[in-house]
Amino acid sequence: MRHSNASMAIPQSRRPLILLVAGQVFSKLAVALYLLSMTLYIRGLDGSAGLLGLLQFLSLAPIVVLSPIAASLADMRGRKAILLVSDAGRGVVLLALALVLSLTASTAPLLGISAVLLTALLVGIGQATFQPAADAFLPDLVRPSALGAAVAIRGACVQTANLAGNAVGGLVFLALGAASSTGLTAALFLVSAAWETLLPEAAVAVNTPFNTRSKVPRIRQLFRRLIIQTHIGMRFARRTRGLAALLIMNLCFHASFPVLLIALPFFIEYQLGLGPHYLGYSFAALLAGGILGYILLAVIRPKLDHRLLSVLVALSAPALWMIASTAYIVPRQSAVPLYFIALLLAGVAAAGIHLIVHTAIGLSVRRSFRARIFGLLEASTGAASALGFLFGGPVLDLLMQSLPAVLLTLGVFGLLLSVVPFQNRGIRDFLLLGRV
Repeated sequence: MRHSNASMAIPQSRRPLILLVAGQVFSKLAVALYLLSMTLYIRGLDGSAGLLGLLQFLSLAPIVVLSPIAASLADMRGRKAILLVSDAGRGVVLLALALVLSLTASTAPLLGISAVLLTALLVGIGQATFQPAADAFLPDLVRPSALGAAVAIRGACVQTANLAGNAVGGLVFLALGAASSTGLTAALFLVSAAWETLLPEAAVAVNTPFNTRSKVPRIRQLFRRLIIQTHIGMRFARRTRGLAALLIMNLCFHASFPVLLIALPFFIEYQLGLGPHYLGYSFAALLAGGILGYILLAVIRPKLDHRLLSVLVALSAPALWMIASTAYIVPRQSAVPLYFIALLLAGVAAAGIHLIVHTAIGLSVRRSFRARIFGLLEASTGAASALGFLFGGPVLDLLMQSLPAVLLTLGVFGLLLSVVPFQNRGIRDFLLLGRV
């Protein structure tokens, strides 16, 4: 097998970039609508927190388990084909779910719930194959000097789609019902696939032809090579100076975010004395902060080095401390503006870190390994989120009377984490590797 180190020819027009971003926007909008609609569907039928947790777990588990293997497929068989199959496949699966829900809405709700959970697993598998391929495709479509701005523009557009999906998803579900809203989601995935058919063909990053003389079936050959290529990708990540440390640092940062998300509804109710609808406003503020962060970084175009990474990680500390401080401001209504400003800052920090990490991998990792490294990034981020949700809940149950102290501690953790890029020379060198 041969690994291609040469990059494919960069398109001269912006059309391929627009097509890729548009496809991701439709796909993200579909995911947001789907998850919210299915959450409301299960909540209306069963009301079980356990089933809601299972829905989220089944959506997340394939990303953690399959992203590195699926990313190997993107390196071996081409990015465009993976995007098409992933979006079209999710569209077909959701069309089938819409049909099942329309037939079982009142007669067999248990069958409907079972179909929803199975679909969550299949949609999660689609996401596990889609995201590494999309991340690896982007550097093929823009000049290296423009990659940071392209990642920022894509991030802002995708965050906007996520915000829109969460904002209107409930209204769509109430207006159309479970079956029709699922059909709409399926249509969005199919529209995304249609956009992606117009993308340019990308050369295969890793050439692994089948052995036509072997008696081993091709599917077994493919599976064996996927495992081998995944192992090679992991070994590459370990041996590339600074890359493993950057992935671990990114994992640590994302492990703290679920604790904040779990704490917010209790903090809003017990510390600020606000209604539950403020939770939706809080999530919207986080997403809006992310959009703002992407736009600012795309316009300013700062040097994406270890200094900026440290500043953005450190920015999470005052954001969390500001949230904690609002518990002590009287009257509590006066604390609301400061609370939302802090959430905006947290969103800006998360967006900036995402931008630096993705741009660094796009520039510093050669094309033949790029999808696999993005797959490891997705898997590690998903694992961090899963662990954060798993352990964050019990910890908060024990410390429910000390929520401000928990947020202050998370801020200290962020401040300590911000020192890592200065102390770890490997991370500093990796962030500079693509610019020399």
